[in-house]
Amino acid sequence: MMGGADAILGRAQALYDEGQYRLAMEILNKLVYAEPNNSAGQDLLAAVFEQLGYQYESASMRNVFLSSAQELRNGVPVIGAPRGTSPSLARAMTTAQWWDAVAIRVDSSKADAFNFTINFITPDTRHRAAIRDRNEWRHINKYRRLYCRKCRCNNHHESIRSGGSHHGPGHVG
Repeated sequence: MMGGADAILGRAQALYDEGQYRLAMEILNKLVYAEPNNSAGQDLLAAVFEQLGYQYESASMRNVFLSSAQELRNGVPVIGAPRGTSPSLARAMTTAQWWDAVAIRVDSSKADAFNFTINFITPDTRHRAAIRDRNEWRHINKYRRLYCRKCRCNNHHESIRSGGSHHGPGHVG
């Protein structure tokens, strides 16, 4: 339509020299999308983006153009996925949120070979969870506060650890 890559580069360079950066950007974008390995097109488009970025007062628009120029020159930076394992994040999460975060990290193709049940009781909140993995299905039970089964009081955990009962001898919590 425009006579090929060389014709587009020539016209884009002329527009760049005239200060018509938006027009140069329009035709160079098409060239770079059509020929991603055209380094001359990428270099000129990066220069155009840089000039557009310098002209904007808006910080967000300036950032878009300057970041685009940097990516065209250096490639897209490889940044690892955030793991979300900082201690402050873990302290801020509820038990349910923590188990949800654990659940999304399970590689189901590897876990399919296992058949197990794990029971958890969190020491600080006394929440209980049962995780069951039975080949085709996985399930994490709802979390519920542990109570004494006889009177539904909250002191169950201390009495069981000490081997006795907070109600006295003979009480089974």
